[in-house]
Amino acid sequence: MNRTIAMLATLEKGLALAQRVVLVAAVGLIAVLIVAQIFLRVVLKSPLFGVEEIALIAGTWLYLIGAAYCTREHSHIEASMVHLIFKRPLHQELVRCLASAVSMTLAAVMAKWGYDFVRWGLEHKSVTPSLGLNYLVAQSALFVGALLMTLYFGLELVARVRNVATLAAGKNGPARREA
Repeated sequence: MNRTIAMLATLEKGLALAQRVVLVAAVGLIAVLIVAQIFLRVVLKSPLFGVEEIALIAGTWLYLIGAAYCTREHSHIEASMVHLIFKRPLHQELVRCLASAVSMTLAAVMAKWGYDFVRWGLEHKSVTPSLGLNYLVAQSALFVGALLMTLYFGLELVARVRNVATLAAGKNGPARREA
C-alpha cells in the first residue's frame, strides 16, 4: 500500500513538473511573440502574420494550466468567512469539506464539457483563419486543465474528510495535504 502511495505521489509530482514546463513555455512564447511583433511593426513597418492566433493558443494553455497549478498549490483566490460564522474547528472543517466537494464537482462538470469540446473538435477539424492551425490544440487545454483541477480538488476533499474525522475523534488539529 505504501509503495502504491509513493508511486502515485511521484506521478503527481511529475504532473506538477509538466505543468510548470507548459507554463514557462507559454509565457516565454507569448513574450517572444510580443517582442517580435513590436519590433517588426515599429522598426520594419511590417507585422508578423498569424501572431494573434499563436498567442491565443499559448494564452489558453497558460490560463487553464495556470488555474490547475494554482489549485494544486492552494493558491487560487479564496474569500472565506467560515471562521467568522463557525467557531468550532469541526464545523469550520465541515464547511470547507463541502466547499471542496462543490469545487471538485464543478471542475468535473467543466472537464466533461472540455471532453465534449475536444470530441467536437475532432469531428469538425476547425482551423484558425490565418495559419490554419487546428483549434483542437487550444480546445484540449480546457479538458486537460479541468481534469487536473478535478484531481486536485479531489485530493483536497480527501484531506478535508480526514481532517473532519480527526477533529470528530477529538485528536489534535487538522492535517494538511502535502503538495
